[in-house]
Amino acid sequence: MPGSLWWSIIDQWLAQRELKEITANINLDESDLDDDLLSDSGEDKDEAVLAPRNEFQIQEMVQIVTPLMIMCKFLANFVNFTKRKWFRGNFDAPPRQFGRNREVREVKQLIDYFNRYLGESFFEAVATFANMREVLVAGKSLDTTAKEMKVFFACCLIISIYELSRFKMFWQRESRAPIISDNISRNRFYSLRTRLKIVDDNIVSKEQKEADQFWKIRPMLGMIQKACRENFRPQEISIDEQMVSWKSSHETVRAW
Repeated sequence: MPGSLWWSIIDQWLAQRELKEITANINLDESDLDDDLLSDSGEDKDEAVLAPRNEFQIQEMVQIVTPLMIMCKFLANFVNFTKRKWFRGNFDAPPRQFGRNREVREVKQLIDYFNRYLGESFFEAVATFANMREVLVAGKSLDTTAKEMKVFFACCLIISIYELSRFKMFWQRESRAPIISDNISRNRFYSLRTRLKIVDDNIVSKEQKEADQFWKIRPMLGMIQKACRENFRPQEISIDEQMVSWKSSHETVRAW
């Protein structure tokens, strides 16, 4: 039944009940009331007999009508079901209890979240291994530091976003990227890239190299995995899957 029709019926019914309630509460002489009732038609007399004569009956009728009024108001917000449209109305979110809830932590800077996975110790180790590699090959150190390695890694991340076919194009006049060229020179970038080492080759056995395809970057992967396990993991979550572009010859690790 349409909401407007419901409301018209309710309004008429309430008007009649309100009138009868007023009549019932008026302190009149019973003989006068009887005369008035007898002077009316039989139909009106029947309605007068059915009118509530005490407060209990009135409250009982109110308890019956109130839920019906709420339902009519709720149905009045609906549109045709076949159109499948949303209806207007206030939405009260039901309370939900999730397991292992923790207090909301302070929102930090982006670099702070990055350092949770690759911290200062990682870049110090990378700088040490790069200097060691340069000493073994060229007989002198690169004199690089953890701070410079952070700049190098940041440039690598930015380069992965740009769609340039050659590294040198980031320093050329026609295609120069100031965010990279202003922080590190081209030759220095190439030197760090050539001597980049994540692990000391001398401490990795032949058996470990054969068993682990990622032994060259295993320390970095270990730090990232450790930080991921320390993160808060809620119970009710949804995780989507996405394939990552892969150009290596290691077919066994193409899908993540």
